[in-house]
Amino acid sequence: MCYCSDCKTNKDSNNFHKSKRTKSGFSNICKTCSAIRKSKYNSENPMKRRQLHIQYEFGLSWDLYEYKFESQHGCCAICKTPLRLHKGIDSDLPVACVDHNHSTGEVRGLLCTDCNLGLGKFKDSLDYINSASEYLTQYGSIKVS
Repeated sequence: MCYCSDCKTNKDSNNFHKSKRTKSGFSNICKTCSAIRKSKYNSENPMKRRQLHIQYEFGLSWDLYEYKFESQHGCCAICKTPLRLHKGIDSDLPVACVDHNHSTGEVRGLLCTDCNLGLGKFKDSLDYINSASEYLTQYGSIKVS
């Protein structure tokens, strides 16, 4: 028996998808609830799809997401590249990525894809980032305007 965190019921394990992420080896959400979430998430409206992703993935309300976006003046918190809120906006600007602490889940800010991936590649480690800074100081870096 497995417990579904969405419908709050115990069900036989064959009602759950297999998952390598959990100790039990099964998803925390039953197949029925998973299908309902998926149908809501795959909305035709790109903004609605983004809102649901932000809410489910990071527990962040759309109002708070927009507030973070505005407080950062619509730019990446690291490199200051202009961003957009979601893909439905007709623009070549990158979509804002929600950066979060992988240990605590706490949302830190909004980043461009490059900066978000960069932090991930450096494993959010100040030691790695400082070492990279020292390396670039020693061997030269590219000036970005």
